[in-house]
Amino acid sequence: MLIHERRLAQAVDILGAKHAHEATVLTRAMLETWVNARWIRIKEPRRRAKRFMQFDVVEQIRVMESTPVCDRPVGWQTVLRDWKKARRRVRHLFWEQGWTKTWAVTGSGARRRQMESLKSRTDEVITDMQRRSVTNTSKQVPLYLLYRVLSQTPHGTQGGMSALTEKRRKDLIPAREPEKRPLFPMLCASMFLLSFLQWATQDLTQAYDKETADLVRAHERLIAAGIGLKS
Repeated sequence: MLIHERRLAQAVDILGAKHAHEATVLTRAMLETWVNARWIRIKEPRRRAKRFMQFDVVEQIRVMESTPVCDRPVGWQTVLRDWKKARRRVRHLFWEQGWTKTWAVTGSGARRRQMESLKSRTDEVITDMQRRSVTNTSKQVPLYLLYRVLSQTPHGTQGGMSALTEKRRKDLIPAREPEKRPLFPMLCASMFLLSFLQWATQDLTQAYDKETADLVRAHERLIAAGIGLKS
């Protein structure tokens, strides 16, 4: 996950302020990865991380079986057979009167439930953040609102495309600066990556002091430029 976030953050930086509108697509991916990682860390992180990593074969089979036979790759029968062998090894994790639709499960017994939607995991993350906070515990963290806003561009919604044009007299022309807060994606990317570096430092023997320090300085420069979460 750290490598994934680092590469996305680098891509956001390459796009820069000129293509900040397009960078929101990558920032959204970073946020979703951050929520998944933060949810894993709430409780029994090793068990949740194991489920996250081992669910891939269940999802791959589901995708293959939903693909029309005419569109499947050459040799798909062998691939599918091998995947099903691998899936049998994780049956104890993902079989509940049928294969589960998600890797994320919480609770046990009658209280066990699948956390299929990102929103359900986001709500638990917010609750955990509020529980651990010593100040402003009642303040709502707008994580899912941020996710919805960042989703407008990759989903091709009217809201995501309206910023791309502006009126000149009676005509619509391409906007010179579609993103009104051009440094905002970079600010978000640095925040998410900082979290992963801190988690990696806690979980792994390798220290990320220099990378963290460099990123903190870059983050502070963005804030100094007048771009904050409330702007």
